[in-house]
Amino acid sequence: MSDARTGAGKGRGPGFGRLLDFILAPAAIAWLAWEPNHAHGFLNYNESGQYLSAVGELQRGSLLFRDLFAQYGPLQYYGPLWFFGLFGSSIASLRLFLLVGEIASLIAAYALARVVIPKRGFAWLAGLAIVIESHHPFWSTRWGGFRFAFIYLSLLALVMAGRATAERRAWWLALAGSMAGVAFLHTYDAGLIAGVGAAVYFVHAWVLRARSESLALLAPSLGFYFAGALAALLPFLVFLVATGTLADYLSQLPLLNPGRAWLQPIRPEDWKPIIFAPAVIYAASALVLGARFRRRRWQAQRDSSLLILTCCGALLYLISFRAIQGPQFETSLPLAIVTACQLISQAFVFFVESRSRPERRGAAWGAAAAVGLSLAAFLMLDIRSYGGGPMSWATHQLVKGDVVARFVGTVPLDESFRALALERGGEARLPDWQADEIEGVT
Repeated sequence: MSDARTGAGKGRGPGFGRLLDFILAPAAIAWLAWEPNHAHGFLNYNESGQYLSAVGELQRGSLLFRDLFAQYGPLQYYGPLWFFGLFGSSIASLRLFLLVGEIASLIAAYALARVVIPKRGFAWLAGLAIVIESHHPFWSTRWGGFRFAFIYLSLLALVMAGRATAERRAWWLALAGSMAGVAFLHTYDAGLIAGVGAAVYFVHAWVLRARSESLALLAPSLGFYFAGALAALLPFLVFLVATGTLADYLSQLPLLNPGRAWLQPIRPEDWKPIIFAPAVIYAASALVLGARFRRRRWQAQRDSSLLILTCCGALLYLISFRAIQGPQFETSLPLAIVTACQLISQAFVFFVESRSRPERRGAAWGAAAAVGLSLAAFLMLDIRSYGGGPMSWATHQLVKGDVVARFVGTVPLDESFRALALERGGEARLPDWQADEIEGVT
């Protein structure tokens, strides 16, 4: 029996293991990702401007989709609006909102890893690698928010539904649907990815359980999933109808097609071999899954989660090509990291179980070599080869309370900062040259 079920190990009960998994590990992730100087530093005109201008119009009584164009879903704007009601309307409040959403996303990604990876040590490795490779001190306070947290929670609920009893499966599916609906209300591509996870879940359930029998066997499960999605989407639909903005919303949807991002070519300066590391991970996962299915060694609970992660992660990876050197690519990495650590964990289990069997000793040592190389790659390779990675992340952890990180992989010790003399600046400290520029045009 794995340590995930027996607790924390010898001499300690399962309560201590749950304390480690669900209290201490998330708290460690939050502490590592927290940016003490989140309210200060270089101002990103594009991201801050689109949020502050839209929220400002909403505060003045304008209606989303009718009076102003919305690049994202409604919660991406109403979330900051409600947050501003608690902490005031300022750049500092916006950055705090985005940072809290980033930390929630990191914790949700770790929770997904802990569910799909039976070995606690590999789940912790996934959590640490997610923070190192996908969290960036600059973009964490200027882009993203909560949207990815709801993708991970929806996928987590799908995995749990595949393991639950028939009585509890309905509730997990309803939760998965509601989380997918909330993800869609943040950004449309987030809802699409969560929906793809559900499609993979139901196709897998039909192929392996229903076989040639009627698809009607899946009708109750589909009903619970869509009921959860409707519960999340219905208040928004009522709002659109009540405000007379339903037609405006539908007219903007074609302009926000996330599929357009898949067709964008990678810029010449982005062609670095290491950016294809996620593609290698997903290709390896596809090969493993294909071999298990062909050799009739498929285990529904083990392999369905790997299949869902592979399909959703590959889709998110494709969408990220629109900004390889930006946060879009970084936020595609958590699912790739969880997939890699799940493969590593399974290879480790295979090695432990096979090393005492002479006929499988060669394969066992091959699995051990794969585990060792993969662990070394996590420590040595810099997936974000244009900056970041373990060394720059560790350096930032030492100084993040004293300086303001401004650009990718740099700590500008020679910059001079001052407070922005604007009411909505929230006393944010910016580089002198940028503070002068902003005050000069406002």
